[in-house]
Amino acid sequence: MYILCCLLSAGQAVDDFINKLIPLLDEGDIIIDGGNSEYQDTTRRTAELRKKGILYVGSGVSGGEDGARYGPSLMPGGNPEAWISIKSIFQVCMGACL
Repeated sequence: MYILCCLLSAGQAVDDFINKLIPLLDEGDIIIDGGNSEYQDTTRRTAELRKKGILYVGSGVSGGEDGARYGPSLMPGGNPEAWISIKSIFQVCMGACL
């Protein structure tokens, strides 16, 4: 299983990147989009990728320079099946600056 995290500008750039990744991924692989995509896009991508057996998580990232110093606010959403595999990543990222 691979876990890929991308930080791209929200919108078409994310869809284009995912379309390039799909042929390289296997069932159960996880894509984390950390680019603050619109929740409607996260819902759509989650459904589309679920059909291919790929788990998608869209994550909002907030905090600015204080987040960089003291830990960002991360708001993951998408396929809940991915959480067991990515939970520790998010917890480490949130606590890394404490």
